[in-house]
Amino acid sequence: MVKIITELNIHLPKEFVGITENNFWRYLLWQVDRKELTKRIKTRFEEGAFAFSGYDDDHRPKGEVTTPLPIEQELEFAIQTELTTKRPAYSQVNDEFGNYLSFLLEQREKRILRRDVITIDGEPYVSISDLLGKLKSDLKTLLEGREGVSQSLKIVKPAELLAKIPQTVSIVFDRDYSALTDYNGRIYVEAVNLSGEGDKRAKLFKASLLEDSLKTIGVQSKKDLKEVVTLSYPFESADFIHQLEPRTVPSYGGILDAFIHPAPERIAINSKIGDFIKVVMMMSDDGLAETLRNKGLVNEEFVASYKPVRREENVYVRLKGVLERLKRYRADSITPTVEQNIILRPTRY
Repeated sequence: MVKIITELNIHLPKEFVGITENNFWRYLLWQVDRKELTKRIKTRFEEGAFAFSGYDDDHRPKGEVTTPLPIEQELEFAIQTELTTKRPAYSQVNDEFGNYLSFLLEQREKRILRRDVITIDGEPYVSISDLLGKLKSDLKTLLEGREGVSQSLKIVKPAELLAKIPQTVSIVFDRDYSALTDYNGRIYVEAVNLSGEGDKRAKLFKASLLEDSLKTIGVQSKKDLKEVVTLSYPFESADFIHQLEPRTVPSYGGILDAFIHPAPERIAINSKIGDFIKVVMMMSDDGLAETLRNKGLVNEEFVASYKPVRREENVYVRLKGVLERLKRYRADSITPTVEQNIILRPTRY
């Protein structure tokens, strides 16, 4: 019989043991329940708390700020506000830099002369200052207007509430969870804790399912999966489709860092320094070339790729060498992973 409900009870899923029909149902239900907790309680209470702090992307503090949020005598939160730059689309700068290098090479091969490209020993060379200027200019353009704040909410007291993982959290539909009340604050913490534990259990089931599916198709590791594979786990009331799709996740920011990351004040064996910065250091008169070699930060392969040359005030490197290094860093930046989709196909209607 259809009835009107005024609240929704979200239960902590039991621990997943084995690849069973109940566990498939439990996993799929949890994906719905966790979104309800986030949307109706977590996000709403945080909206109220962050508004209390007085900071947002348009009203930024001068530095990191911790704002106490006392709700009742026994319940207190802390709002952490940090200055941040919204995640830029580094892929755009990476693509534009690659296109820029290819364009310079194409122009040279067509014998079209450019001020920023010279020929040395029959090869096109480009100045380090132009390369650094190109990347830094593109990054500056990309980051403009992306300043903002990042905020997080932590419970200060009572400590026992932070450690409590409830079995059930009730969402009351007509309740305003953005109000900074004692009840809302406690329900918020319970919702966060239940959600965290539920996600942990669901993640273990998904990892176990991936292991089982890979074993079924004879693949030892997810990095060895080369094509999309779809498996069916048939049970009495439903078939559960498990689709595995190999993906690659590039780190575009890491590619740019490989060229322009600044040198630390004190150079060590594991210091992270961008290639263009290393070249400038090598060609200086401060003995830094020997330091870089002694620390293992520059080797013969590095020198052979760039073959740096000083002409008056400028340092030039092989254009093809920059393209070769860019290609290598792009390949090295890719992390293989597997996207998993679990699809319900009822066998009875």
